Amino acid sequence: MERYFKIASGVLVALVVLLWSISGKYVDWLWFKSVGETSVFWVTLLTGPLTKLLVGVLIFGFLVLNFWLALRAFNRTQVQVVEETSLWPEIPKSALILPGLGIAAVLSFVLASGLSLDWTVIQQFLNQTRVGLADPVFHKDLGYYLFAFPFFQRLNNLVISVVFLGLAGTALVYLIARAAWKEGRGWELWFPAKVHLTVLTILFLLGKIWGYALGKFNLLYQESAQMTGINYTAYHAKLFGFQVLTVFLAVLIAVLIFSLFRKGTKILVGGLAAWLALSFILFGLYPGFLQSFKVAPNEFVLEAPFLKNHIDFTRKAYGLDQIATRTYIPVDTRTSSRQLNQNDPALADLRLWDYRPLKSSYNQLQRIRPYYIFNDIDIDRYQSVTGGQDQMMISARELNTSALAGQAQNWINMHMTYTHGYGVAANQVNEFTAQGQPIFKAYDLPTKVDPNFPGLKVDQPRIYFGESTNDYVIVNTRNAEFDYPKGEGNASFSYDGKKGIPLNSLFNKLLMTSVFGNTNFLLSDLLTDQSSILLYRNINTRVKKLAPFLMFDNDPYLVVSGGKLYWIIDAYTASAYYPYAKAHEEGLNYLRNSVKAVINAYDGSVGFYVIDDRDPLIKVWQKVFPRLFKPVASLDPDLVRHFRYPTYLMTIQRDMLTQYHMTDPKTFYEKEDYWEIPVHNQDEPFEPYYVTVNLPDVKENGEFVIMQPFSPRGSRNLVSWLIARCDQPNYGQLIQYVLPKDQNIYGPAQIDSRINQDQTISQLVTLWNQQQSRVTWGNLLMIPVEGSILYVKPLFMESERSQQAELKKVVMVYQNQVVMGDTLADAISRLTLGTPPPSSTAPSGAPTTPPSAQNPSAPTNRKAEILKRLNDLVNEQQRLLQELSRMSQ
Repeated sequence: MERYFKIASGVLVALVVLLWSISGKYVDWLWFKSVGETSVFWVTLLTGPLTKLLVGVLIFGFLVLNFWLALRAFNRTQVQVVEETSLWPEIPKSALILPGLGIAAVLSFVLASGLSLDWTVIQQFLNQTRVGLADPVFHKDLGYYLFAFPFFQRLNNLVISVVFLGLAGTALVYLIARAAWKEGRGWELWFPAKVHLTVLTILFLLGKIWGYALGKFNLLYQESAQMTGINYTAYHAKLFGFQVLTVFLAVLIAVLIFSLFRKGTKILVGGLAAWLALSFILFGLYPGFLQSFKVAPNEFVLEAPFLKNHIDFTRKAYGLDQIATRTYIPVDTRTSSRQLNQNDPALADLRLWDYRPLKSSYNQLQRIRPYYIFNDIDIDRYQSVTGGQDQMMISARELNTSALAGQAQNWINMHMTYTHGYGVAANQVNEFTAQGQPIFKAYDLPTKVDPNFPGLKVDQPRIYFGESTNDYVIVNTRNAEFDYPKGEGNASFSYDGKKGIPLNSLFNKLLMTSVFGNTNFLLSDLLTDQSSILLYRNINTRVKKLAPFLMFDNDPYLVVSGGKLYWIIDAYTASAYYPYAKAHEEGLNYLRNSVKAVINAYDGSVGFYVIDDRDPLIKVWQKVFPRLFKPVASLDPDLVRHFRYPTYLMTIQRDMLTQYHMTDPKTFYEKEDYWEIPVHNQDEPFEPYYVTVNLPDVKENGEFVIMQPFSPRGSRNLVSWLIARCDQPNYGQLIQYVLPKDQNIYGPAQIDSRINQDQTISQLVTLWNQQQSRVTWGNLLMIPVEGSILYVKPLFMESERSQQAELKKVVMVYQNQVVMGDTLADAISRLTLGTPPPSSTAPSGAPTTPPSAQNPSAPTNRKAEILKRLNDLVNEQQRLLQELSRMSQ
């Protein structure tokens, strides 16, 4: 009886351990089933962990087979063993079995998990497609390098590693078994051991021959001082080396087979030594000799065709070959007194607010309760009732349960009561109040919307899925969900969106108890048959779970469309196997933004929409997961209108464009026209920024674009800028505007210096920094306007007490003028008219705002009156200095 009890106990423990080990995977399967994408679960499982398990079993079988064959040496009967020449003390066979099996198991696990094929590599190999473009050296379609070559390369590394470890381990066992002894001046092996080791050596050499066949393709990614890819030396020396060594190893294999019938090991040792020496000569000495004595004296002449390949393929890899180049010739300020047109779209929708200081304003003015948070501020554009398109800063009011009072952070509140955020806040980019605060167009709880922007109206404002929602929640319970604060109490809500994993069975409750380590799933009487658990509510985690083979942008942005809230995340396909292409510092040498992920903030439904069906990588993944991807034509056109060209892609392209705007090999070789990223705000790199502009020589007015300026290397003037168009139907078009080389046009760093050296501005900054406040500069924006270039930089003041940044001044630099105004209209008028309007702290023509959206008025104490008077004096001083400057001219 006791025996049966022990058996039953063991089985029960085994079942518990098994349940615990697979519970996570099973919950994942339930989650994938709830969102309708079980194909992703099964494909990743079968070609991921299960493939590694199969590879591990095969490796273990190979190592054990060779170990078992080598153990036979302990049973030989006719081998001459001379005790004095033995390398090892006598060790019994039984003492090797358990350590040998243990070592084989460990090696199998390490090799299977570390060197085995990644599931994405396997699926890309199985579903590979043609690109339609061949490399210029081996004339293979690029699809081979993107999809087949990585598979073969990793498989070859795995095979060589396994065979080498098997060979080394087998030789060690034979030595311990005394199957090798000294005979005369040489060594002799037991014949079966000699055959065994020879076979393994031949397998290893065959792996190296395969490696040489792949190694020539690997030259397409080698880095040299001038280029990436095959250069003159690689083409004439290393390719020759691969051919010679392939023939040599084939001969060596034949010699090894012949040596089986001869005594001694000299042929084996000599052959391996000759192979190593020949490898050193062909891959070390000869290429170095050729590079030093033939290439170096005539480098450009010999490298020009290879350099051309490198430039062309790098530009293709990053989409730089799609850039249209145009010349921009600014108006000569010495002969023109051209004035700004205040109706220019760039000025009418000029962005003043910077997301960094604006974030503190949102959290101060629209947070409403401490358990809400504005995690990020995004920029987008919305239609007004006038039919125009206006830039808008917008953010989601998400729930931050960690801000709840300590005693309120219990299981029911954290997972059943406080389940969702609520609504949005939004402000127009170019407006602010007399106190320097944003004028909200969407605000408060429940959300109110300025009637001029009906597109901001939200019918379903609940946010169950967002950037800060990291915990699971249980919906449709007997516990009321908190909706938003209302009067003396709180409004409640009951989720009616797509169900999560049902909690209507004891088994599912046990699973959740196992996964989350909380018995409340079993004990709580608040759960009903309709209750379900919502998992992976963080949108970044959610999309990565559904499409782990894509790269995702780290800056999702919120969109209001059709009365619903959506998150849009840019998804990328990337590779490090594009031939001849220079690798970016992030480790990739091919990048496309071929997919937009759209997530419903209420029910978490995710759609992956293909916007670049020419991308060969996304074609492969469409073959793997045909139901996961949808054509962009099936998406609501209103959502499509909110697409933005991603900052991340622009950043990668601008990094590469600093060198690869040069398409002529001679210019590229001489490094005559290298660019660099301008700096501002004390050597801060100038990041790409969204702005509305009227593009030169383009019919459309007031386009929403992303821009990036460039400066020549070692200089601070402006040499060019790149824009990507965001509005339909021109989304994704890239235009590079190049400035004349014979003119000195101020760049961002020089403009920053001019602003900082302006006497009026520097005095005001010094004064405000002494008033228990801190001056913060916003983004410096460079905007082409009226045939010239306008620079705009907002100035914010943040009180040490309130921790809220207020927009106080607008600085503009246009042609030879540096001006500062209280408002946008004030600054423009100083540029165009040369005289300031009557001093006022209120913005000229500021729009009216509903009373509930107005921000708190400034304190009317003595200190405020003094600051106001000082501000008026500064304005007067500025006006007098400008008048004096005109008189001196």
